[in-house]
Amino acid sequence: MAWLREQLRLSVEEIVAEGVAAGAFRRDLDPVVFSAVCLGAAEGCLLQSASQGGTVAPDELVKALLHLALALAERDARGSPAPSARVPF
Repeated sequence: MAWLREQLRLSVEEIVAEGVAAGAFRRDLDPVVFSAVCLGAAEGCLLQSASQGGTVAPDELVKALLHLALALAERDARGSPAPSARVPF
């Protein structure tokens, strides 16, 4: 199972790295960190949903996580973080 998780993380990392290189994502987006955070958040949400009776459906958790991840990865025309993705700290 650990091998499969690592392969998934590496796949996400590669997709993000290609997106950064192509200019689709912010230049300051670290593919290694981003992929680890996304998978960790997804695993945590799905585990919580399964263990606590699923107050939120797994597909809704995944949609929300993808929405957040894409908002953070967005860039404006200059390659800077989109205004909605800027973190104030």
